[in-house]
Amino acid sequence: MILCHSYKYVFIKSKKVAGSSVKHFLAQHLKEGDIISHKGPHERNPYYNHMTALEFIEVHPDIWESYFTFSIIRHPMERFVSEYFYSNRFGSYKSFSEFLRSADARGTLNSDVLRTENCLGFDYVIRYESLLEDLKYLLGRLDIPYNTLDLPRLKGEYRQDKRPWYEFISVEDKKYIYRNFKQEIEFHRKFGYLV
Repeated sequence: MILCHSYKYVFIKSKKVAGSSVKHFLAQHLKEGDIISHKGPHERNPYYNHMTALEFIEVHPDIWESYFTFSIIRHPMERFVSEYFYSNRFGSYKSFSEFLRSADARGTLNSDVLRTENCLGFDYVIRYESLLEDLKYLLGRLDIPYNTLDLPRLKGEYRQDKRPWYEFISVEDKKYIYRNFKQEIEFHRKFGYLV
């Protein structure tokens, strides 16, 4: 999460969508008084990495209404696969199926992070699939200067299997996702993702 007073924007960082890379890139343009999140919630500082939109609105409804708000979204099935490889970087799971049935899978739903009162309450949503193009638009919109758009590739090294989700996820696991993560799938359909 970034609360940038100098360029008047709020970036809500969703999960497994290149959010760390974008946050790292944007951090170089922050000035004194701007706020960048840390890993988890702390008593002295309410801002943390995956602070939800609703949590931010509760703390700063006036800023949410007056600043430019944005986040990043990704095809939900690709995000599940990415989360599996990241969560399994220490060998915690024997399979993707086992991961889907874990607390790690349940704790990473972007529908929870991005939900607002009217669901699509952001001024702009970057699509992972067109990340650089959308980020260029955003930087222009916010009048943030940049010479080159060299995003660091943070946390991307964990995904060993580069197959697309429809080749990676079994028919049984797809059915499991449809049954048990219906809210996540329906939320992403509102952004035009076909699943």
